[in-house]
Amino acid sequence: MIDKIYIFWIFLVIIWNIGYPKADPWLDILIAVLLSIIVYWLRREK
Repeated sequence: MIDKIYIFWIFLVIIWNIGYPKADPWLDILIAVLLSIIVYWLRREK
């Protein structure tokens, strides 16, 4: 089942890719990892 936190994460990743379309691939990976850490932290707080 897809939960609200996953939807939030995918939304942030999409916003990042739309907002910074010319970002380097390594920066895309870094942001996705950072957002994953934030989502992990949010899940632990739940």
